[in-house]
Amino acid sequence: MRSRLKIILSAALALLITQCDPDEAGLFPSYLTRVSHTRNLSDVLPGVPGATYMMHVMWSGSQKIDFVYVVQVLPDGSRRLAVLNGALTLISTDNDSQAGRLHIPVDENYHIVGTSLVNVTIALAGEITEMVEYGGLDWRNLYIVSDGAASFYAYGPVSYDGNITTLTCYQAVIDPGEPAIDDSNTCTAGIGMTGRDFALEGAGSAGSGSPGAWLVLRDRATNEGYFYAGGANPASISEYDLHPMGRIVPGTVTFDFDGRPIVEKLDSRIYKFESDGSEADNTDSIDLHGYIVAYGENDSMYLFNPGTRQLMKTLAWWRDY
Repeated sequence: MRSRLKIILSAALALLITQCDPDEAGLFPSYLTRVSHTRNLSDVLPGVPGATYMMHVMWSGSQKIDFVYVVQVLPDGSRRLAVLNGALTLISTDNDSQAGRLHIPVDENYHIVGTSLVNVTIALAGEITEMVEYGGLDWRNLYIVSDGAASFYAYGPVSYDGNITTLTCYQAVIDPGEPAIDDSNTCTAGIGMTGRDFALEGAGSAGSGSPGAWLVLRDRATNEGYFYAGGANPASISEYDLHPMGRIVPGTVTFDFDGRPIVEKLDSRIYKFESDGSEADNTDSIDLHGYIVAYGENDSMYLFNPGTRQLMKTLAWWRDY
């Protein structure tokens, strides 16, 4: 009886949340019965006109739970960060944060979020230390990947000379004592498809036993998407290294817990891809419009509504139970 009541209450609460903003699409009904946790973040991330948001989920080996990082970027460029665990318990806040798009687990105790190094064991007491920066780039918004060992690579500018698109990356030296991204140690990779001006839409580290990195590229002229699955520091990326994804919507790339890319296509559906280029699953994108989505351990899915600052945890859309 208690389990049944919990499901009914979760569904009712989730439905109420989506009705708070009638311009935003609600969740597909099957997700509503799987909402396990909710948390409104308005008390720590109050609504500000013109603010934008990001959300990252990373696993902590030492704590054996997801950590959820919600970033609020204010119109003046300042940033707030809320840190929660997988049960959506608020752990820490930082009203003068350097958090951004860049994020990666360093080891079982440390996460990088923007240029902040978070010790998840100390974060329980609310302490966040800043990462040392080098160079003139906005490191907070680079993409970062791991080679599966001790090396990390942050991908920055993408250049196009009218014939070849070249990716530039920087080796990251991540030492909890003095973390840094060293822009003096650069690497470049030319894209083998000539005459194509590519944008880097996303990069993520692959899961255990998989290639070191996933890179998702988009042809700026056609919106044709391609992904690369291979080493984290490629000397070049040939045409044969790229898997076609179809025409994709800019700014919609994310990754599941094992590093597989997930992206919305122009056919209004969201697709998850395998490393061999095959489509693993797909769903109607309307089900998730209006939410920032991130994925965690055990096919968990976190949904953040920027309008209400409501955060929900449920099962991923590809789960049938």
